[in-house]
Amino acid sequence: MREYATEAIVLRTAPMGEWDITASLFTEQLGRIDARAIGGKRIHSKFAQHLNPLNRVLVRLVQKNATTLADVVTEARFNGTARATQKALMALALINAIILPGNSDTRLWRYVKDALSSATLAPQEILKLLGHDPSRASCVRCRGRDVRSFLPEDQVFLCNSCNLKFPDKGILLIQ
Repeated sequence: MREYATEAIVLRTAPMGEWDITASLFTEQLGRIDARAIGGKRIHSKFAQHLNPLNRVLVRLVQKNATTLADVVTEARFNGTARATQKALMALALINAIILPGNSDTRLWRYVKDALSSATLAPQEILKLLGHDPSRASCVRCRGRDVRSFLPEDQVFLCNSCNLKFPDKGILLIQ
C-alpha cells in the first residue's frame, strides 16, 4: 500500500456505482490519475464541494489495488467569465483525453496551474505544449488550413465543414 499527498487539478468526475465517483486528477509528479472517491455522491460527503472541475486541490491518495481518494482540500477555485470557463473546460477535456494515466509533464502542469490562476487557460495552448500546434495544422480530410476542432481519439484536426461529417466521436472544439 502506498500513500501520496500532492497538489492536483480536477479534470472531471463521473459516477461510479451507487454512491461513489471517479475523479480524474492532473498532478505534477504523478501525471493524470483516476481516483475513486468512496461515498462521493452522498449529500454530506467530505469530497462533494472539492471535486469540481477546474478546482486546484490538495489530495491524499492511497494506492493498493486501485487508487482511492482519502482526503481533499480546495486550494483555489476557478474565477473567470463564462467564456473563460468554457475554454478552460475544453482545455481540461483535452488533457483528460490525450494524457495517459501515470504520464507526468512538468511544463504542462506549470502552464495549467498558472493559466487557471489567471483565468487564461486555452485549448490551443494545451495542444501546442503537447506537440499539436493548431496554427500549423490542416484538416485531415480536406487539407484546409482553418482548423476549428480536434479529434483526440485519432489526434487529428478538422475544419468546420468536415467536423459535421463525423458523428459525435468526442470531437473537441478548440476555437
